[in-house]
Order: sequence, then structure tokens, then C-alpha cells
Amino acid sequence: MPVLSQFHDEHVRLEFFVKCNNLTSRADLAAALKDYREALDLIDKDLGKGKAWSYGIAILTKPALLANILSGSHRGVAFQALSLLAKEQDAPGEPNPWKTLCAQFWLAALKHKDLEAEITSVLIRIESMFKRVNEGGVTVTGLWETQQVQFGEPLITLLALHDRRFVPLYTRLLAQWDMDHEVQQFEVIKLIVNTYGMCPETEDLLFCRAVTNPGQQGYDQIEDLFPLLQQAYGDFTQSALFERIVEAVYTSDLTHRKEIFAEFVKRKQREPDARPPNLDSTHMFTYCDNDELKRGFEQVWARQEARNPPPDFSAI
Repeated sequence: MPVLSQFHDEHVRLEFFVKCNNLTSRADLAAALKDYREALDLIDKDLGKGKAWSYGIAILTKPALLANILSGSHRGVAFQALSLLAKEQDAPGEPNPWKTLCAQFWLAALKHKDLEAEITSVLIRIESMFKRVNEGGVTVTGLWETQQVQFGEPLITLLALHDRRFVPLYTRLLAQWDMDHEVQQFEVIKLIVNTYGMCPETEDLLFCRAVTNPGQQGYDQIEDLFPLLQQAYGDFTQSALFERIVEAVYTSDLTHRKEIFAEFVKRKQREPDARPPNLDSTHMFTYCDNDELKRGFEQVWARQEARNPPPDFSAI
């Protein structure tokens, strides 16, 4: 059926509506997913061209109580978590994507193996939209559902908490989000790690959180999870994951120092009396209260420096 839309002037938000009458009907679920993809197409076309600042896709189903009974989702950890997040974000007169997501619909669709691939393709499409925005393909600032919710954030949060197989897709979207304006991610990432423990999927998630896109609280997240990490690894600061994180930070810092060093060499040729620039020492856990993390970082960093020393500005 045609996808309906409504523009909310107050919130500068374009919202689309997808209807699913029967959550027990595979045909109805599949038709709704088709409409959802159509809504994504319309949003993608509008990016940078329309007057909308944010976008939403609301799933319309039968009354919530009946939908819960049909899907069985009211008993799931993921559904309960989404309900709490929805309450945290609830404000009179404000859009709440955690509610309009309609967790019952997505969890009902996941009961059909062939529709799982359709859902995955939706998430990959959202990722591609973020990449187009972040790489400058569209003249807009970010991709949002509201001022506090990244586009697709409630959906991938629900799915990642429901099934570990979706955690890598959460990580991929996390890498694209504007984490300088993070709101719910700290809470959600902690919940994901506590739900599944340490496994390849959550290790990659924490690497992304600490290195790829740390945002405001990336290092704080590691400190907050330290007791769980200690339990999982014995000594987290001696683990392969910690070494991987620190090595990546060191490599980035070393690349930056080499670039500055090359510029200084050229400047020194022009100005023999030029003095080396002052470079701050890197420490992921400068404001951390955990001495074990600080010492562990310093030890791994020292090993990295011994293997691949930074440029010596005093030698020029």
C-alpha cells in the first residue's frame, strides 16, 4: 500500500507510517517490510533536499496489549529494555522513536527465517545512508530521528539485545553515529555486554567504542565495565583485547606525530632556530579513577614505543 507521511513543523521532522494488521501473518509482515524499505528510499531521496531536520518511520499495528500477546515479545529482555528506554525518552509533545518503533512487529518478523534477511538488508541500507551523509555526499548534519536519537538507533538496539547475531550490525552503526552527542549508547552498550558477556561480537563492539568512535564516554565505558572485564580475562590489562585497543590508539598517535615531524623538518630548513612543537602525551585514562587501568595502559604503551619508536624532534 502507499506509504503515508506527515511533516511536523514544530520538530522539523518528516515521519512515515507503515501498517501491519496481523503480526501472525507472514504475508502481512513481509508487506510491511516492503513498505518500510520504500520509506527508507523516500528518506534517502529527501536528504539534503527537503526541509526536514530529522526522520522517523512509525509501525502501526493492533493495540499494544494484543500485539504483545501475539508476538510474545512482552516476556523478552530486549522488549523490556526498549520499554525502559522509551520511558526515559518520553516527554509531552515530543516524538518518541523508542515507542513508534513497535518492537512487537520486529520480533514477530524475526520468527520467520526468510524475513530475517530482509531485516538485515534494512540495517545495511541505513548504514549506507549514514556513510553517504558522513562522507559528504549529502549536505546535512547527521542522520537523526530526534535531537537525541540517531536514525535507526531504536531498531538496532532492540535487535542487538534480542539476538547476539545483530551485535556486529550495532557496532557498524555505532561507527557511523555522532557520538559527540551520545545519549543512550552508554547504557545500551553496557546492557549488551552484560547480556552476552565477552565474546568476539562484544570485543569488536568495545574496540569500536574505545577506538573507532569513542565519543564522549568511550574510555569511561571501559572503566565502568572493568569489573566484568576483569572477571572475563583474569587481568584485562594483559588481554589481547586491551593490547589491541592500546595498539590502535598508539598507531593513530604515532601517525599524527610523524605528520607533525615531517612539517617540522621542512620548517627547520627554512628557520634553523625553530623550536620543536609541544606535543601532549597521550593517555586514554587521564581522568580515570582506576589505577590498574592507568598502569596497564602505560605498560602496553611502553611496549608499543619500544617496537615502533616515535620520531625524535631533538635530533633535528
